[in-house]
Amino acid sequence: MKMAKASEADLNMAMDLAGMLDNLGHRHCPAMPAVIARNDGDEDFDRDDDEQCGRALRALLETADRGSLFRVVYGAAVMLDPRNKLVDPGADSIEHHPDRQDSARLRWLLEDHADPAKRERCRELLGRMAGMSYSAAAADIDAAMRETAATEAA
Repeated sequence: MKMAKASEADLNMAMDLAGMLDNLGHRHCPAMPAVIARNDGDEDFDRDDDEQCGRALRALLETADRGSLFRVVYGAAVMLDPRNKLVDPGADSIEHHPDRQDSARLRWLLEDHADPAKRERCRELLGRMAGMSYSAAAADIDAAMRETAATEAA
């Protein structure tokens, strides 16, 4: 499935909108969003107060007008869809799908690196891979990628 990518304006709007909704819906001490709160930005929110609800709804709608919440939410849904193999379905956090990790490893191994030491490291790993398990090969490639990145950063 494909979806138009959310713009920076869409993402900023969605974060602002989510923050405002969190303030309004906070279970123990709901508060008006700071951008519309009275009393120097500190005002409790009462959902039974029609005046406050009107101010809050106008602020939410004005915020939503700055971008497309649809693109943000459905873009995340597409990214998380297991059929697209972008995110590891077994991870509790957003991690690359294992297939993408393997692709990155292969690209790194086959890249024509400018650094002779890095090229030699890749050749050495490729030469040993036939006798290695998948997990050992993946761990060694990941370690080599980290080590060479650390050397380049230093």
